[in-house]
Amino acid sequence: MDIKSNEVAVGDEDVEKALEELRQRTADWVPVERQAGEGDAVLVDYVRLNAKGKPIHRSETKDALVELDASGLLPEFRQNLLGKKTGDNANFSVTYPAEFGNEELRGKAVTFSLQVKGVRERKVRDLDDAFATEVVGMRDLAELRARVRLNLEGRRSSRRSRVRKRRSSTRSSRKTPSICPRAWCASIWKSSCSV
Repeated sequence: MDIKSNEVAVGDEDVEKALEELRQRTADWVPVERQAGEGDAVLVDYVRLNAKGKPIHRSETKDALVELDASGLLPEFRQNLLGKKTGDNANFSVTYPAEFGNEELRGKAVTFSLQVKGVRERKVRDLDDAFATEVVGMRDLAELRARVRLNLEGRRSSRRSRVRKRRSSTRSSRKTPSICPRAWCASIWKSSCSV
């Protein structure tokens, strides 16, 4: 059985990409005194309203941080929050897609009433020794880079190992004769089904 071993080396660009993803995930949302714009988040209290414009019981949410560039954010939320500032109020309707995750809201039009409690700007930290120490707990940036490279290599090695194992198992099963002759297996199957 000849299965070639693939390299697990990780390039510098892979390490830098992983470090940038880490910086983005650990970014802080800093309060700003201005209208919400692209890339911002808005801190809101909101409630769903019934057809008569009254709050629906247990639908109130406080201090929700809504990221305006989030991929899953419904367009109506984004449109109604862009340009808002602290203290603004808004009522608007949202039509949920038929495939929406929450069954109760799937395919329905819902009216929301919200109050903007603040606008937040994403603050991404510099990639330096202080970031490595304070955010990730490493001694310095060099140690963080080495750890990220090691983690990426480990993941890549595990993935390739699983692929090799799957290929090996598929190849060996093709070469291994069946333990149970077909005629005998068929007769056992028929007798067990006729009971």
